[in-house]
Parts: sequence; C-alpha cells; structure tokens
Amino acid sequence: IMIDRARTMAVALAAAMAMLLVGGGEASAGKAGGTRSRGESFKEDLVLRPLADGNVMTHFVFRTTCAVPDSLLLPRGRGGQRKARLDPLHLNMFPKVIAEIVRMYGVGEVHLSFSRGRWQTERWSHPPVAAPQGVELRAWFLPTEGLKEAWKGITHALSGLFGASINFLEPATKHIHPQKTFHSRSALINSIWNGSPPPSHLFYGALPREVACTENLTPWMKLLPCRHASGLSALLQPKRDCGGLYSSYTLHLAIQCERVEDGSCRPGSYFIELIQTATGVSNTITLGDNSIYKTVSARSLPPVFQANFQLSDLLRPGEDLEACTLASESWIHIHQPSFLQEGKSLHVSTVGDFEGELKQRHADDDASTSFRLSHLQSSQRRDVQIRWALMQTSPLVAGGGGSWISLSRYVTGHATARSGLVLDITNSHRHQNISLHVLDHFPWFVRAYLHLLHVFVDGVEKSIDHALNIQNVELARIRQGMTMLEYNLTVPASSTCRVVLEFQKAYLTIDEFPPDANRGFDLPPPRVSYILPPSSSSSSSSSSS
Repeated sequence: IMIDRARTMAVALAAAMAMLLVGGGEASAGKAGGTRSRGESFKEDLVLRPLADGNVMTHFVFRTTCAVPDSLLLPRGRGGQRKARLDPLHLNMFPKVIAEIVRMYGVGEVHLSFSRGRWQTERWSHPPVAAPQGVELRAWFLPTEGLKEAWKGITHALSGLFGASINFLEPATKHIHPQKTFHSRSALINSIWNGSPPPSHLFYGALPREVACTENLTPWMKLLPCRHASGLSALLQPKRDCGGLYSSYTLHLAIQCERVEDGSCRPGSYFIELIQTATGVSNTITLGDNSIYKTVSARSLPPVFQANFQLSDLLRPGEDLEACTLASESWIHIHQPSFLQEGKSLHVSTVGDFEGELKQRHADDDASTSFRLSHLQSSQRRDVQIRWALMQTSPLVAGGGGSWISLSRYVTGHATARSGLVLDITNSHRHQNISLHVLDHFPWFVRAYLHLLHVFVDGVEKSIDHALNIQNVELARIRQGMTMLEYNLTVPASSTCRVVLEFQKAYLTIDEFPPDANRGFDLPPPRVSYILPPSSSSSSSSSSS
C-alpha cells in the first residue's frame, strides 16, 4: 500500500510539473516576443554622456510596474499590519519581495540610494539623480496606526534585503520628519492628502559612514527581471563599478494610479512603480593602451588628447549587447552636450544591427541620439563608440561642462571647544541670482547655537533676517532626537555664500562612540534644492557630503 501511494503521488506530481512547464513555456514565448503578462511591464534605458574632463557618465534606468488590487489599501493596525487577510499576489516580473514590503508596512513611496564617491558638480554638471555618499532612505506611509513600528519594520526589511545597516535608522536619534524639502511623487499619497501629506508620515535618514559595496549591489540587481544575464543590466559589474570615480545605485518605489478624477485615484487603477537607477563615472582617456579605466595624471597629458569610449568594454568576454527578452522597450541614449557637438570633435558610431535611431535637439542646445536594441541576435557584435578631442588647458566652467551651483561642507574648530559647520555655495552664473532651499540636520551631540548663525556673501556678513528665510527649526533633546533646520536663501550672481553655524560637542559615554572613534564622526550631508535659470534644466537637487 505504501508503494502504491508513493507511485500515485509521483505520477500526480509529474503531471502537475508537466502542466507547469507547458504554461511556463507559453508565457516565456509570449514575453520574448515583446508582450507582457497582465498588469506587468518592464522598460530599460541607458544614457551615455561625455564629460568635459575626458570621463564618461553611464546612467541606467530600469522601470518595472505591476497592477495591484484595491485590497492593498485595507485598513491597517499597529505597525502597518493588515487587519484583514489578504489574497496572495501572483507576480511574474515584478519582484515579490518589494510587493510584500508595500502591503506589509503600508508605504506609499520609498526612495533608497547607495553611493560611493563624490559627484563633482564643478566638472560634471548636475547629476541625473542626486545622492549623498553612503546610504539615504526616505519613506512616505499611508494612513496607518503605529508609524514608528512601520518605520522599524521597513528599515529592518531593507537591511536584510540589501545586506546593509539600514536598521540603524530606526531610532529617533537617526531620522527626521522634514516639512518643506521633499514632495511625494506617488499619485496615491497626493490624492489622499490633496498633495500635502503630513510631515509625520514622512521619515528621512542618512548613513554617511555606510560604504556601498558589491554585497549591497548584488541584491539590487536581482530585483531586475533579467537580473545580470541579459539586457542592459549585463553592462553592470558591481566589482568594477565600485572602483570607479563615482557610483550610485538607487531604488524608487511608488504607488501610482492610471485614472485620476477630481484629484483622487479611481478604484481598480492602482499599480506599483519600481524605478532602479545606476549612475557611474569612468575614466575614458586613452594614451595608446586602450584602457578606459586607467587613471592618468593631468600633468602627463599632452595639450590635445583623444577620449574614446566603447560600450562593449563594459561587457564580459564573449557577451553581446542585446535587449532583455522581458523588456517592452530597450534604448541607448547618447547625450551630446553643447560644448561637444558638431564642429567640436564629437563622433558617434555604431556597429551591428539596431532597430531604430532617433535624434533630438533640446532647449539648452544639447542634443541626443537614441538607438533601440533588438531582442534578436545580430550576425555582427553590436557596439556603440564615442570619440572626442579635449584640450587640457581649456577651462572647465559652467556651460562648458560644469554646473552653475557648486557646494562644499566642512567643520572648523577642534576638541570639545566651540566649533562651526560651514556650508559654501557658489553661483557661477554671471547675471542670474539663484534661490535655494537647504535642509540641514545633525545628531543630538552636535549642540547647535542658532543665535550664532552667520551668513557671508563674498566675505561680507549679512543680516540673518534679510539673508535667510527660516521655514522650520527643530532642536534636538539630549539622546532623544536630531536637530533639523530648513531655510531658503538667494545666492547673487558670480558670488559665494557661506553659512556658518556654531556648535559645541556634547559629552558622550564610552558606549556612544562609533567604531574606530579616532577616525571621527560622520555627519549627515545637507540637501540643497534649487531652480536653474531658464537656459538650463528646470530644476535640480544636490547633496553635499
């Protein structure tokens, strides 16, 4: 009897597996042809931008969407936990772990970034996605009970998912609730609160000491439908990218809706949007050895040198450049800055078959050329080549590769005596004043003296009442929170504005010092948002670290 039962179970299991394989084969065939499963989609883009100092920026954008039922908005109890039982989610492309985080902790929007290195705005212009060094996390929660428990749950979940110390942001001494700095991009969040969600539902924290490495980036890549096997994600290699001049990986999750009426989302139109970006800057100067990652000293360069970039150099040996079979669209965009266009020694060429080509001219005199990747294999290996000539002695100024706004942050003083936090903001525009919004926050042991806040413009001290428009101030209690300061200021054209905040270091017990205390403390970077002049991009945001 035992043998017959085992044989019967084996036959039933084999039949079930056969049905599963047949269904999976049909689904895979449909996806390979460009069709997507019901309610799910995936798109991938790559932007290549030659920089004025001979480097090149690679910016990957992966967008995955998934329709979700209205039951995702069921009432929640303590910690965001559901009061009612949910039906399981059946997903094909969208990462299930992300969907589970959304419905377990009641988040409407999450932004997470891992960055290594410092983006040099004075040489590389504005970053595609502003991110400070280390880890940055912000989250908007839906109406729920127990926001602190929900924040604890999502920080621990992301910490386990990405193998990072994100759970250190759980205590009140590690996060803040900004009021004027961030604006939600979630249609659901904006529809619930008419575009003005309460600050208590926004949590923001940063870990500048958390060094992004391959163990954080590997889980990030596993969230992609094709992972690292094919598509544009095959060009990403965490071990190599972490050794570049700059690397940043972000994850942005938001609940959107397809139909909006009278400012409210209509039932049955909700979907989760997951946008993953990867930004890197690599050295492309070639002096006969064809090594695009060799760091060359500026003193050893000839007066005129050639900068080359080949997309195939980012691939592993034997791989070809092709689109992800699950992607509905796969594009490569080459950004051609105005200072590197026709007549200025910029040449773009392709090898192999591409489905389409699109050329565009932007309002700021920049141009772009786009190539669409095919799912079919080409008889010739596909490649994109960029070549341009640079002058070593040419100045790197705004409009020639740099940014109108440059930031720097440093600390003055020593020991436990009175010290100062200094933020320098330089406006390189010759005729336009630029208004900025600054969010600054620091731990409780940095005891700030707001009555000793000073503002200097080109070395001349200005009145605080006229120079700053302070919008929000929260002073930290000892071992209970963080100090937060939000203010607006205007930097005159061709000027440098210096904001100095004097502080005193509080007494710490031995167990409150971080590991390797002799190295010192890492303070969270200020976040500066501003609107550019009409001749530039519409807006930008930067973080100084």
